[in-house]
Amino acid sequence: MQQLSGLDSVFLRAELGNTYLHIGPVMVYTPAAGDAEPGFEDILSFFENRLHRSDVFRRKLVEAPWKLDNPYWIEDPDFDLENHVHQRRLPNPGNWSQLCDEIARVHAFPLDREQPLWAAHVIYGLEDIEGLPRGSFAIYFKTQHATMDGATGSGIVEAVHDKDADGVSEHPLDLWKGERTPLTLNLLSRALVNNIRQPFKLAGVIAKAVPSVSRIVKGTIEDDFESPKWRERTRFNHPVGPDRVCGFIEMGLDEVKEMRQLVPGCTLNDVTLTIISGAMNRYLKDKGESPDKTLVAGVPVNVRNPQQNGAGGNIISMMSVALCSDIEDPLKRMKCLHQQTLASKSYHDTLGPELVTNLFDALPPYLLAHLSGPVFSSGALGKIPTIFNTVVTNVPGPREPLFLGGSKMKMILGLGPVVDGIGLFHTVSSCAGILTIGFQACADMMPDPGFYTRCVQDAYDELAVKIKSL
Repeated sequence: MQQLSGLDSVFLRAELGNTYLHIGPVMVYTPAAGDAEPGFEDILSFFENRLHRSDVFRRKLVEAPWKLDNPYWIEDPDFDLENHVHQRRLPNPGNWSQLCDEIARVHAFPLDREQPLWAAHVIYGLEDIEGLPRGSFAIYFKTQHATMDGATGSGIVEAVHDKDADGVSEHPLDLWKGERTPLTLNLLSRALVNNIRQPFKLAGVIAKAVPSVSRIVKGTIEDDFESPKWRERTRFNHPVGPDRVCGFIEMGLDEVKEMRQLVPGCTLNDVTLTIISGAMNRYLKDKGESPDKTLVAGVPVNVRNPQQNGAGGNIISMMSVALCSDIEDPLKRMKCLHQQTLASKSYHDTLGPELVTNLFDALPPYLLAHLSGPVFSSGALGKIPTIFNTVVTNVPGPREPLFLGGSKMKMILGLGPVVDGIGLFHTVSSCAGILTIGFQACADMMPDPGFYTRCVQDAYDELAVKIKSL
């Protein structure tokens, strides 16, 4: 039995109404031989032989009585793999747009809290997608955000794949055992002890934060960086509806890396943020809604220390990065964005990257649980002033090809959650030389995802022309 952290618990409590807080990759595969797609039973068997590689697969939630404490993970004694792996088939012709629509539909419902919080949807029928041979298929692996962040998600992807086409014939000795649901009295006694400790933990976090706040005030006065502040609201910064749309752009990783030469010191992250900034500006301008001031992105940051590498759950913080979207010229925009990223990182490091995780661990669990309902279900977060116009997360994927039962992973696409107040989420993913920029949005806010996909492509092409002119 393992207790969830405060931050992991927040991702559970915030899943209310039209907010679905699951994340995960969409993995696209080419068939092992000829045009024969693998059978569903073969994929089930493949998963079954690799369940031991990650704790995520067979553990489920147990809530403390009256939510007086953070929940616990226990090994589900009734685990059944067939409750988690499902098959779907695209109708003819089986094109890219249909795949995106199917993924969006699958995403738009929550996971069953009575089961381990993950599902793998095998999608067949990708017959009319350029660059993919017949028999290609996709798997959308979604899991509740409480189970993992981007860093641990990458580890799970590697856990369920092989590094060569021949695979590994694994029939491990199954040492796994299910756990009984803990007694109510046991959970209550743990909750009592934890709640007695919380005020002392909170006082310790506040004490450690005082020097950081002092440095922030000093740095702001001396113009070393700009503190986050309320930003101009766009169509993406309102309460979200129940339906989702998504889309993806594929590009060569080497080509994107080459674009860093356009601005000295520029990083891969700066390039992708420049593309997204240009795309959002194009889209909003077409709607007659381009704001006068720059848009701002929330950028999740992995703050694990060396001792926490491999730890599950969420150990993340968030940077606020001005996207310089009010600058039309892409090179000037990239230069501005590079400076904004440096300033945001300085602010983030000065404040302390571990502050967010420490703060949520120190807040009283019962208070967090019982306040979350009114806050997250009321839509209030979509009505107050916003700090971020969108979220952009970078999830590095495998550098070498991975295989599932002999089928080669062609590309990996990322999906993240949209919530009240932030109805557009971008994920940057990479796999064996291919980089993708994916987005997910509330369908009410983005009724034309195909047009936004073209906006991302146009913003990329704009930089590609610049690099060819060097």
